Amino acid sequence: SEPSSNLKVHIFQKRPLDVEVVLFSGGEENGRDIEHWIDSNGGDANWVPASEPGSLASYPESIRILTTENVISAEVGWVIIRDAIGRFFALDREAFEANYESKDAVNFFDYTGNPIATTNVVQVYPDEDTTSS
Repeated sequence: SEPSSNLKVHIFQKRPLDVEVVLFSGGEENGRDIEHWIDSNGGDANWVPASEPGSLASYPESIRILTTENVISAEVGWVIIRDAIGRFFALDREAFEANYESKDAVNFFDYTGNPIATTNVVQVYPDEDTTSS
């Protein structure tokens, strides 16, 4: 059936907000550091090492983050994000680069410092003109 003519659809744009981001580069130290960062900031996460070669169940190393909707399984190379209200989620590199840019000109995927150091990024939207002042 067709919707009634009383339905009003409105257009809203998300506010650009700063978020904290951490690159999951892999390995036990990085995985445990991220797990601790999430857990100590009100989230719930578990680092899961890759399955042993030859085991019956085969799975890659990951960070599992419990969200209000489900469990996100972030793979090595993904970005873990803490949003402006403290929620955690993860994005792969392509989705991250399409939606975020660094405020301090850090090439995040070449970052080699402390793996749990965060950099502030601002969320941008594809239809937003970032070239005009």
